[in-house]
Amino acid sequence: MRSMLVAVVSSLLLLSGAHAAEPGAKTEALQELGDWKVCGPASGLALYGEGGPSGGLWDLEESLGQEVGGAPSRGVIVSFAATWCPNCVKGLQALERLAPEAKKAHVEIVVVMIPQFTTSIAAFMKGIGVTLPALKDKFGTFYKRWTGGSLNPARLPYTFVINSAQQLVGIYGSEGADFEAVMRQALEDGEQRCRRK
Repeated sequence: MRSMLVAVVSSLLLLSGAHAAEPGAKTEALQELGDWKVCGPASGLALYGEGGPSGGLWDLEESLGQEVGGAPSRGVIVSFAATWCPNCVKGLQALERLAPEAKKAHVEIVVVMIPQFTTSIAAFMKGIGVTLPALKDKFGTFYKRWTGGSLNPARLPYTFVINSAQQLVGIYGSEGADFEAVMRQALEDGEQRCRRK
């Protein structure tokens, strides 16, 4: 019953069009966000929240040292989303579709969810058909730290792509119709895009 309610609420949010991307709009590629810059270091980033892998703690350095799809991790995609953000649902579903390819490319996908009041993250994710590992950022603390700003529903979601050298190879804001293709390209060439000469 609860998952059905989450699905209905998600559908209503999508139909309302609040903060929805224009049809055919392109994904916003940012060069910097807060303290982070494309091709800059992403070392020292850690997250802690309910429901994540390893008891809720996720650490970038540790993650890049783990195996993904039977080989050492080549990178990480970190997506910040919220239960009250209609655009986030489409983005999360796109990442879910890409999960098998990410595993083959040895890239981990981590979702950081900001819930609305007492919304269950697990029920919400199940309601939209997403099984990716998700951390609960109850007060938006990590969102604010990573984005360098206040919690702004119009700006969600944000997605960071980090390579095995702990460089940010991509920062993406508003997700457009091409988001899945952009993430697929990031999986294919993430290792090469930010090598220093």
